Amino acid sequence: MGAGAGGRIQFTIKGQPPRVLKAGDSVHIPRGTIHRNQNLGDKPSRSIEIVILDKDKPPTEQVPD
Repeated sequence: MGAGAGGRIQFTIKGQPPRVLKAGDSVHIPRGTIHRNQNLGDKPSRSIEIVILDKDKPPTEQVPD
């Protein structure tokens, strides 16, 4: 995942300090890792995600803060 068109995305993995991703940055998220992405700018930002799913399981699960 990375930020596009000069945007910045704050990426947080539960239990770790947030990281700011800029255009061209990438990150690997291990399976089952609780994480959050937040656009820090006032303009839209784009990212590319490649997600590998288990058959017959939901793609995401909401968790409490």
